[in-house]
Amino acid sequence: MFPWSPSWGEINFIAFNYTTIDFFNELYGYLMEILDFSNFRSFGKFLNKKHYVELNKEWIPERNGNTQQGQKVSLITFIRHKVHHPENKTMQIINYPLEELRESIEKIIKIIRKVKGKQKTFK
Repeated sequence: MFPWSPSWGEINFIAFNYTTIDFFNELYGYLMEILDFSNFRSFGKFLNKKHYVELNKEWIPERNGNTQQGQKVSLITFIRHKVHHPENKTMQIINYPLEELRESIEKIIKIIRKVKGKQKTFK
């Protein structure tokens, strides 16, 4: 899957059907890299438009402890934000089940395979 394959997350997912946030993070970062994105908001909008990833979750950001206006995000982005923003007190009580993590991983894999099929080389 990756230029550095196999990773432990990849091995655990494929060989042992074990879903980990580590593998999700690897996939998410790799997909951003091969699609050449550095901005999460534009990345989420791109996935929505080009890969039909639904914006079916709400993320409520905080800035300096102050709640901001909620944003419609995909499940993929929601999980990414949950992992990378544990300081967000508003969102600490809202979680995702393991099935949604698996669903996100499978969706990212599908998109990576689609994108890799269209590209001849990678970074």
